[in-house]
Amino acid sequence: MLANCILNDDCDQFGNTGDLNGDGVYNVLDIVALVNIILEG
Repeated sequence: MLANCILNDDCDQFGNTGDLNGDGVYNVLDIVALVNIILEG
């Protein structure tokens, strides 16, 4: 869902929870952070 939000530029549904790196925007860096969280377990 986060990837679709970023690709479609429609992230209203996430509020601030999708901004994983805290830079104020939703972008590929948030997806990378999410993948890292998943891989680290």
